[in-house]
Amino acid sequence: MKNITFLLAFIFLGSVAFASFPVKKSVDKASSELVLQYENSADDLLPSGVEFSFGGFLAGLLLGLIGVGLVHIFTSDSDVKKSS
Repeated sequence: MKNITFLLAFIFLGSVAFASFPVKKSVDKASSELVLQYENSADDLLPSGVEFSFGGFLAGLLLGLIGVGLVHIFTSDSDVKKSS
């Protein structure tokens, strides 16, 4: 019975999650952030001048290191190599 009590206490108390960064409360309760223009574009995530190749990505994802190696051997396009 004692072991079950410790087990239940560990499960319930061990599942409490804490923030890994300090959470600061806003001083001004009435302030809010207004976003005037937001474009959800994946092009902003890539460095400028880099084209994403879905074929190279799939080869690297599905075939692992062998797929990345094959892409690097048989392709001369640097963007496809970076995508793999």
